[in-house]
Amino acid sequence: MRKNRAVNASYTIFLPVLLCLSLLCVSCTTQTSGVPPVSTSTISTTTAPIASGTPATCGKWTVAHSPASGNYTNMLYGIAALSTTDAWAVGTYGNTNGPGLTLIEHWNGSTWSVASSPNPAEAGNNQLFSVTALSTTDAWAVGSYFVTDGARRTLIEHWNGKAWSIVPSPNPTTNNTELDNVVAISDTNVWAVGDSTTDAQVLQTLVEHWNGSAWSIVPSPNPAGATTSLLSGIAAISDNNIWAVGSASGKRNSSTLVEHWNGSVWSVVNSPNTASSGNDLNALATISTSNIWAAGMTFNEYGSSARTLIEHWNGSVWSIVPSPNPAGSVNNDLLSIAAVSASDIWAVGQLDTGHRTYYTLIEHWNGSAWSITSRLDTKSQPNFLQAVTRVPATGNVWAAGYQFNSNNLLTPLIESYC
Repeated sequence: MRKNRAVNASYTIFLPVLLCLSLLCVSCTTQTSGVPPVSTSTISTTTAPIASGTPATCGKWTVAHSPASGNYTNMLYGIAALSTTDAWAVGTYGNTNGPGLTLIEHWNGSTWSVASSPNPAEAGNNQLFSVTALSTTDAWAVGSYFVTDGARRTLIEHWNGKAWSIVPSPNPTTNNTELDNVVAISDTNVWAVGDSTTDAQVLQTLVEHWNGSAWSIVPSPNPAGATTSLLSGIAAISDNNIWAVGSASGKRNSSTLVEHWNGSVWSVVNSPNTASSGNDLNALATISTSNIWAAGMTFNEYGSSARTLIEHWNGSVWSIVPSPNPAGSVNNDLLSIAAVSASDIWAVGQLDTGHRTYYTLIEHWNGSAWSITSRLDTKSQPNFLQAVTRVPATGNVWAAGYQFNSNNLLTPLIESYC
């Protein structure tokens, strides 16, 4: 299960909003590495204080005013921060009966504003799912767009300090292909992960690499017997120590998928599953070579309640760490995770109180146990958090997603904690 965006190739944000609600139970992430490298409104949004990290707002989650571009849908899927005065959030927006277009917003230390972002010439349902930043003049965002025949293609955009531009990226086939997450190690070493559909309609992992001049496809394994394999999250410790997570499924069950780059080749690393039918990892946060976290969801059988899933790498093996589920909830999914320190880690996602009524879900690791943080929902309509990131050299955290307003239209949602 990945972020509530493409919904495994069938979700389009420009269906009626009520149909959107019926599909939001399927999920996917953003720049999630816990340590560096990082990792004009037409809709009325919630009136709330701007999250500025002042003593008055520290110690709790605060909603920041975030502008909307479209008059119908506005969703943020990824977020990354360079400093307290420089952060990016990415997603998609659309006007009534119009195509989906890329949405990029920027934080300058006091306000969020919409930044101009390009769309491919054959524009259709263009979406950015993840963003990562190396410097004020070097940031990357990845996602997908639809071509005229209805298939998705990879979409990569770059910030050079003045403007965002589209950078050519390869596609393994002419079938559906997308990139879900990106991490930058240096200006000549950037990685993106996602999935691609073969001519035999088999979904396989996709890994792409930037060497400073061009993007290329790097071979990545798919578990034997899997009919669907995808990568949703990636995080890096060094050039030769990179991790990616996702899921792989056969005819009935899905299992966690963890892959590792050792500087030469990607390989599958054993990861545990609960005694259930579904197991999915959506995101990663790295602290050290022996301290890595992954977050996602699990369910016993199709149609049953989904529960949070958190796993930990101790340098030798992956293991499941108990994570709570809100009382009375029927479906819970953790979509992103970020680490401030070994004893200060945040995971965000969504919970369903029944009848697909979704609200934000925030969990925190204090060094010994995970606990649920009181959620900050802006109103009675559904609210979703899709991504979380730390602000380097601080204890501050940003989270991004989207919400329904009083007119049942989707608007951006950005929250802050310090």
